[in-house]
Amino acid sequence: MRNLMARAAIGLAAACAGLPAGAQGLPPLACEAQDGSWTLGLYGPVAQLRSPELVEFVASAIARGPEGWPAWQALASEAETRVVRVNEAACAAGGASFPLTVELFDPSTGTLSPGCCTVAE
Repeated sequence: MRNLMARAAIGLAAACAGLPAGAQGLPPLACEAQDGSWTLGLYGPVAQLRSPELVEFVASAIARGPEGWPAWQALASEAETRVVRVNEAACAAGGASFPLTVELFDPSTGTLSPGCCTVAE
């Protein structure tokens, strides 16, 4: 199962790289896991994941669905890869409400972790 999930993530990351980016990129986003296990900052070509280890990623161009949402972004560092899916749907985490949902996929473990995002100030 993990191998299948890893292949799916690699395929999605490759698809993200091959799809045209939306007319406008996403604004800078501040995201957090619904269970509080990580936070993620998406800032154009750079993403920063804070979990037990701090990892900075280089983000690919954003691929968007036909209506603009959801938006996918492949993230890569020297040692790790993640795929992020952001969607325009209300979300709650840590007792707060957010305007966007996020799913963070780790192909090395096959883990999909839901979270919430807001525009970073």
